[in-house]
Amino acid sequence: MTTQRQELITQPFSFVPTTLKEATEYATIFANSGLCPEGYRGRPNDILIVWQMGKELGLDKMQSLRTLGCINGMPFAYGDGLLALIKRHRDFEDMHEWFEGSIEQRNLTAFCKMKRKGQDPVIQSFSQEDAKNAGLWDKKGVWQQYKKRMLQHRARGFCAKDAFPDALFGLMSEHEAQDVADSKRVVEVPRPKSKGMSGLEESLGIVIEAEFSAVAPENAKLAELKGLIESQNVKNTSIKAALKGFGVDSIDSLTDDMIDKWSNHLKSKESK
Repeated sequence: MTTQRQELITQPFSFVPTTLKEATEYATIFANSGLCPEGYRGRPNDILIVWQMGKELGLDKMQSLRTLGCINGMPFAYGDGLLALIKRHRDFEDMHEWFEGSIEQRNLTAFCKMKRKGQDPVIQSFSQEDAKNAGLWDKKGVWQQYKKRMLQHRARGFCAKDAFPDALFGLMSEHEAQDVADSKRVVEVPRPKSKGMSGLEESLGIVIEAEFSAVAPENAKLAELKGLIESQNVKNTSIKAALKGFGVDSIDSLTDDMIDKWSNHLKSKESK
């Protein structure tokens, strides 16, 4: 009995859930723990997903939470975590990083070289000019505070993806994921004041020549409406009132639905 008790005491504890219920309970306990990283606190579902993602990369549960994150649905590995995934790969042989140029000369460039066993080295770079072209160089936040470090991380991230895609499986670096998320902004497209062809011309800033107006279906409808207006001698005041009711300035700006509605109204008057 004493021997069995001693074995239980000395055996290291490592909880490995065998059912989804056990895993959910464990994640819930951890999500409410003071040791849980702030980004995952109170989020047991996210913890479960990160654990599963980490397991596929060969990481244990705590390693996964310290290494992996997600921004707008894009998984990433923190700076040191991404480098750890590379260096723990069985084919990793060597890595070297360096800078050339300077900020004052506007040609500062970060380089990264990674070497796999039995393969030629992969070298990638990210320059001050690259950052400017990507809209990153003057971006507020870490790009303003740590310009050299951010260039280094970009060069490292590109090199890692090219040299060790089987270690990352599409994972981005933290700052790369954040930059991608920031770039996905909703662009407000100004709506033209006019409608129909006039609105299209306004949007494109050109004048569209109606070479095929004789066969265009919408023009045929419009021609029919104009014919009804002329045959019924509709007064200008009535025409202006109708256009105002449709919210347009001219007959040519009417949409198909508006044309059909007005034409049907005039046709009903003819049948009476």
